[in-house]
Amino acid sequence: MSAPRACTRTRKRAPRPRLPLFTGELVTAAELPDPKEIALQCALADFLTDWCRIDWEWTHFPAGELRAKRTAEKLQRMGTKPGWPDLILVSPEGVFHGLELKRRGKTLNENQEAFHARARARGWKIAVADTFDDARANLQGWGCLRIKFAEVRA
Repeated sequence: MSAPRACTRTRKRAPRPRLPLFTGELVTAAELPDPKEIALQCALADFLTDWCRIDWEWTHFPAGELRAKRTAEKLQRMGTKPGWPDLILVSPEGVFHGLELKRRGKTLNENQEAFHARARARGWKIAVADTFDDARANLQGWGCLRIKFAEVRA
């Protein structure tokens, strides 16, 4: 007895990506997609958890995500303002530091540009980073890390 026709039909599969694991091909960073902002955010949160000086305070300001309309309205009603940076740090002297994270190639929106201008006018430290190394360099420059990194020259 033969199997019903529907069971013997082969499904078309999407082509599998060709991975250069064992072919000896080199993959350059330019060929890889840019990581999403959340990947950078999570990596920096882990890094700060491990290496931020104990006398500094820091937090993530979770205002930039896409949200349900009802949630967005509630947050706005509660006083959430647009333009604030992703990471907020406060030095032991009480100086505000803000770090805006962006996916590579993305720029500040209008609200963020306005906030950055107001922050600089108040003497606050504010920066934008689109890579982990840029963010780490800003954090090190502000003095909030318990470790120092040497400059690597190519």
